[in-house]
Amino acid sequence: MASTFLNKKITLIGLGAYGYGSGISAAEFLARSGAALTITDLKSAADLTLPMADLKKSLGLALFKKIRWVLGRHDERDCVNADLIVRNPDVPWYSSYLECARRHKVPVHNDVTIFLEELLRRGGSLEQVIGVTGTRGKTTTTHLIYEMVRQVTLSARIGGNVGVSPLRFFDEVRPADPIVLELSSFLLHDLETVRMSPHISVVTNIFPDHLNKYRGMKDYIDDKKRIFRYQKSDDAVILNWDNLETRKMAREARVKVIWFSVKRSVLGAYVRDGWFYYKDGGGARRVAQVKDMKLLGEHNISNICAAIAAAEAYGVPTQKIATVIKKFRGVPYRLELVRVLKGVRWYNDSTATSPEAAMAALRSFPAKKIILITGGNSKGTSLRALAQVMRERARVLIRVPGNANRDLPVGEDLHFGGRRGEPKVFDVKDLREAVWRAAREARKGEIVLLSPGLTWLPLINEFARGGLFKELVKKIK
Repeated sequence: MASTFLNKKITLIGLGAYGYGSGISAAEFLARSGAALTITDLKSAADLTLPMADLKKSLGLALFKKIRWVLGRHDERDCVNADLIVRNPDVPWYSSYLECARRHKVPVHNDVTIFLEELLRRGGSLEQVIGVTGTRGKTTTTHLIYEMVRQVTLSARIGGNVGVSPLRFFDEVRPADPIVLELSSFLLHDLETVRMSPHISVVTNIFPDHLNKYRGMKDYIDDKKRIFRYQKSDDAVILNWDNLETRKMAREARVKVIWFSVKRSVLGAYVRDGWFYYKDGGGARRVAQVKDMKLLGEHNISNICAAIAAAEAYGVPTQKIATVIKKFRGVPYRLELVRVLKGVRWYNDSTATSPEAAMAALRSFPAKKIILITGGNSKGTSLRALAQVMRERARVLIRVPGNANRDLPVGEDLHFGGRRGEPKVFDVKDLREAVWRAAREARKGEIVLLSPGLTWLPLINEFARGGLFKELVKKIK
C-alpha cells in the first residue's frame, strides 16, 4: 500500500528529547514514509545534540540528510506552506504558528491522530482502541487495562503518554489487536482534526492541572471531553461517579455510560464489603477481594475499578480480570519500590506531576515516616492543599529549585521547619544532591519518596527523571 505521506510537505513542530516519545517517533515514522519533512524547534542544534544523534542513528545517514531543519526559531512559512503540521504535544495548541496554520486550513496533527488515521486506512478499526485520560491515575489505569486485555490476547499493545508513541509499533499491529492508549489533554486536543475517539474511553477524574498552558479549567476540561466527543453509538465511556467533573460529563456523552465508584453501588464497577464488583444488565458479580490487590494506596482502589469497567466493556472474562488484580504490582515510576537499604525503602513516583498525585502518594505511607523529594515549577494550580499534606505526613522535605518552592515555604501559614512536628526542610541544587541528602536523613523503617507533584527544573521529563533517580539510588552504599 502506498504511503499517505510520500512527497507530502510536512512540518514537525518540536522534536522533543525522549527517544520513544511523540516528536522523535513522528519524525522517524514520517521520514521513513517518504515525507518532505521539515523539523522546527525553538531549541538550538546544540540543545538537541542527543535526540538528533538518536534520530540519525535510527534513520541512517541517507534519510536523515533529507530532513530540513529550522532550529532556534520558527518560521511562519513552514506552517503556511505545509500539507500538514505535526505538533509535539508539548507545543501549546494556541501557538501563533499553529493558529496561522489553522487560518490557512492546514490540518494540525500529533503522533496519535496520525496513528488513528493510518490504522483505519490500513484495515484496522477504532473498535481495537481503548483510550484513558484523567488528571490522576491514568498511567496505572492504562497499564491495568493493558494487562487485563493481554489475558485474552498477548498481541495487545500499549502506548501514548506512557512513554511510547503508538507509531513505534504501528507496522506490527494487526486488525484485531487491542490497543490501549494513555491520552493526555495535549494529545486529545488534536482529535478535533480527525474527529475520532476510542471505542472505549475512560476518564479517571478531573482536577485543576496544566493551567499554565490553558486559559482556564473550561479549556482543560474541553480537551479531556474529546476522548468521547466523537464516539459512535456502539461505543462506551467509563466515568468516575465520585468525581464531580466526570459525573457532569455524562450529560454530554452520546453513548453508553459505564460508571465506577469506591463510594456507592453503580451500574459498572464498585467496591462493597471488601470486594470489587461489576454490575451490568445481568446483575452484580464479585470480581476479586480488595485485600488481594498488590498496589499501594487507597487511590489505586479507584484505578482498579476504572480498569475493571473498561476490561468488562471490552469483553475480558471476569476471572482473568481478577488474576491481574491479584498479581499487578504497579508501573515504573509510579510508587515503584526501587530498593530497600539498611531498613529504608526508596520509592520512585516520578510520574506524579500533579499536586493530587503527590498527595495520594504521601497518603500511601505512615505519617512522619517520609522523606519527600519535591520542588520545581507549579502549573498554575493552587499548592495549598499539597503543602498541607506535606506538613502533615513528611518528616523531611527536600526541595529542588523552582518557582513553586515559594508556595511550599517556611512561613507563617505553614510553619515548615519552624515548630515541633513540622517537616525539616532542605533546599538542594539537583536530584543528585537530593538523593545524597535523603540518604543522610533517612532512618531505619522510613520511606524515601520521590513524588514531585510539579514540573521539574531543569526541564526533564518524568521518565528520564525516574530513570536517573533509580540509577542514583542503586549507587548508594
